[in-house]
Amino acid sequence: MAKHKGANVVTTAPVEKVHWLERIGASQVLDYKKEDWLAHLKGRGFDIILDCAGWAATADEVDSAAQLLRAGGLFVGTSNFNAMEAAGSKGGCQFKALVPSAASEDLDVLIDWVASGRLEVMNEKVWPFQEAGEAIQTNIARCGKAIICQCAASVAVPCQHAAGGGA
Repeated sequence: MAKHKGANVVTTAPVEKVHWLERIGASQVLDYKKEDWLAHLKGRGFDIILDCAGWAATADEVDSAAQLLRAGGLFVGTSNFNAMEAAGSKGGCQFKALVPSAASEDLDVLIDWVASGRLEVMNEKVWPFQEAGEAIQTNIARCGKAIICQCAASVAVPCQHAAGGGA
């Protein structure tokens, strides 16, 4: 989504996910298991860092993150809320915790992007609710999203498990 908005997207991931991340728009993918990605990216002056993995949990990690950002840059974490709150503003950068929420306007944009082909939903299978545990474990090992269907509910993706082939 950031790529669609004109961002240069740099990310870290294990080697088995590099191809997938490049396919969905990453300009550069660094293998965090093999490369010192922090040293490699230091001084690049990023505008925004989005940490969905909970990397910046300690004061040292927050200091390192500040070295990756430009003055006035923003570090957004989706976990480690205490670390984000404690950091506040550090090295001229802002550290904020993000708690995602859905707004209908944002969802409308995503629906338009999917319908027009600008955004691809990476999903291999719709899982029946009874197999939710397996779906989550499979999703952890792979890329994409696990769609779990209760089969009695109306969902946008056709569910092969519903009676009569419905959603």
